[in-house]
Amino acid sequence: MKRAVTLILAAALIVPLSSAGAASDKQLEQFFAAARAGDADKVTELLEAGVPVDATDKYGATALIMAASAGHPAVAELLLERGADPDHKESFYGADPMGMALFQDHPDVALVLVEHGADNREGAFGFGVQKKDEALARAAVESGP
Repeated sequence: MKRAVTLILAAALIVPLSSAGAASDKQLEQFFAAARAGDADKVTELLEAGVPVDATDKYGATALIMAASAGHPAVAELLLERGADPDHKESFYGADPMGMALFQDHPDVALVLVEHGADNREGAFGFGVQKKDEALARAAVESGP
């Protein structure tokens, strides 16, 4: 009996703590829309309001994946500086930010991702060579093996 009461009290304390920093559905929608639109000010505002930098939509896509796909290097840089995972894979296609940047022809975003340690530097290098983007190719080579 004493153990049951302890567990109930512990659960009562944990639940409010875990939801205290949770973002509302409206904030998440605004966050993802701002990332897709390249609105760095709104992204910053929502991060400061407590939206987790690696929050995901129903397909597991993060704001960084959305910014990379839409070609917004400033938003990608902001999210990475705030701790976004440069290699997060969404659950529908298994796409990551680098894959989306390359697929959507955004070498400027790929360069930001390489500079922040994203995987698939080989893909970024090949893309840089193909597009004659010396900065991207050089960054991919200089970022490591």
